[in-house]
Amino acid sequence: QSSGWSCDFLGSYHGFKGTSCSFSEDGSLLAVSFEDIITIWDSGSWVLKHTFCQPPGKIRSLCFGRMSASKYLLASTENGFINCWDLLTCNCKYAYYK
Repeated sequence: QSSGWSCDFLGSYHGFKGTSCSFSEDGSLLAVSFEDIITIWDSGSWVLKHTFCQPPGKIRSLCFGRMSASKYLLASTENGFINCWDLLTCNCKYAYYK
């Protein structure tokens, strides 16, 4: 039996290329951006939980909040937008453009 890495899941979203990803602090969720779309996946079952399409522009980076802020997901785009979503309500908490 091999002791190396193995692929557990391979996916795409409507033919878009993945641009960034981030696991939640407890590892239960995986956020993956595909161009300007963010998908939230259950990392145990690979079921799509939610999709965000709010930030204008291709997603450059994703980050889940840590500790008491773990209910938030932040995303930055190539053209300078930063969005923060509350994952409990799936609402945009704030948006910033530099």
